[in-house]
Amino acid sequence: MDKKDINKPSILILNNDCLLSIFSYLNVQELMIVERLCQRFEDVAQMCYRRYRELDFEELSQSTEDGFIKLWEAEEISSRVGRFVHVLKISSNSIFMDNVDNDYLPMSVFKHFENLRFIYLDNFDITSESCIEELRRTFPAIEYIVLDFCRCDDGIAAWLENLPKLQVVKFININEITGQCLTGLRGIKEIKLYNCNDLEPKYFEKFCEENPQIRKLFLYLDIIQHNNRILLQSIAKNLKNLESLVLWDICDMFDTFGTSGPNFEILGDLRKITRLRLCYTGHENSDKLDLFLENLSKNTHIECLNICCTHYDMQKSTLEMLGNFSELRILKLNYIPNCDFPLGRLSCFETLQELHLIGCEVTISALTDVIVKFKCLKLINLAQCPFDMNSLISITPLLISRTHVLEIIVNQTSVEEELKKEHKNEELENFIASYKGKLKLTINANKDGSTKRSFHQWEEWEGDIS
Repeated sequence: MDKKDINKPSILILNNDCLLSIFSYLNVQELMIVERLCQRFEDVAQMCYRRYRELDFEELSQSTEDGFIKLWEAEEISSRVGRFVHVLKISSNSIFMDNVDNDYLPMSVFKHFENLRFIYLDNFDITSESCIEELRRTFPAIEYIVLDFCRCDDGIAAWLENLPKLQVVKFININEITGQCLTGLRGIKEIKLYNCNDLEPKYFEKFCEENPQIRKLFLYLDIIQHNNRILLQSIAKNLKNLESLVLWDICDMFDTFGTSGPNFEILGDLRKITRLRLCYTGHENSDKLDLFLENLSKNTHIECLNICCTHYDMQKSTLEMLGNFSELRILKLNYIPNCDFPLGRLSCFETLQELHLIGCEVTISALTDVIVKFKCLKLINLAQCPFDMNSLISITPLLISRTHVLEIIVNQTSVEEELKKEHKNEELENFIASYKGKLKLTINANKDGSTKRSFHQWEEWEGDIS
């Protein structure tokens, strides 16, 4: 140590690379405090700011005592990191603005995000022409837009149509939009329309005709039952390049059709689909659903399949169809009673890597068969399943002959309760240690066992695991 360093605080002896590594654990609010301590800390903090690519004001607000960030604080934060950020998520509840309605867009914050590509706006009022014009001027290079619970109408087209790089549009719980704002868009690769009550099929049809290159589509169809035939015909006719498809409340959709004319099975001819998510809400017309799945299994190479069953038991014939998908890498079943039956029908022995059984009824016998037969399996998600320590002890001997670690997610099971006990169970710890390199028990951030991902990662593919 240099003599001149003897009287320095120990942290100042470290070089800037070490300080940078330490400061990288601080959020932007903490960095703003640190930068005031000395010039050197300010310089290192500036280096940290340059690394920011994602900013979530809602997440930052949750770390404050008040549960929100004041407008001046948000302005300070954005002035430091805004020009480096590519992904921004902001909610009207996360920023407090004195003497102004909180759903007013904070343009004084937005003006610093000159290189923004991805924006998520939650619960803002975007109805005025002046507001839309400010968005158009402030964010000319946006590629990805999510509007969630925002008040806006088809006037939003004045912004959307002036975004030459726009590729992804997601409208969530937007009641005033009819879809007319979509008709002038070109080059869109992904669209999500969830609970948009006033969507008119004629505008959706026009949008599909102008955007045949769409790869990802998410439709919640319950609120537009009487027009489902037109919607499905538009998808089948125009969106031949679809790779991933999410259909919500599908049985309500199927029930709207009579016996004449094209039914939903026409979607089974979309040959490029590799990822499919279905939310199943009834058992009527299950024969149509079976035909849809049968066509898909013949015409496509589905790799990721996510099926959620709510309110009703899924028909046995439908579950049996899962055996036709022989190339699955990821299978997620949600709230399926008697899950042993579909697991016993699966044929993707050489490809399956992840099996998610959220809230499903599954026996140890069925799990044992899965571990033995599916040699490539790396993860089993048993969140909310009847899985206890005896079950764990029963299946672990099967792991000895496996060549790689098997991760088991145990959220909301009795195994999680054991792992979280204040007084550690030495017998349990020794048991788990004895299978080191073969078994990994995981408790993830979300109740369903899914990991807490960055916003951009989460939006990457909702139908995959979410």
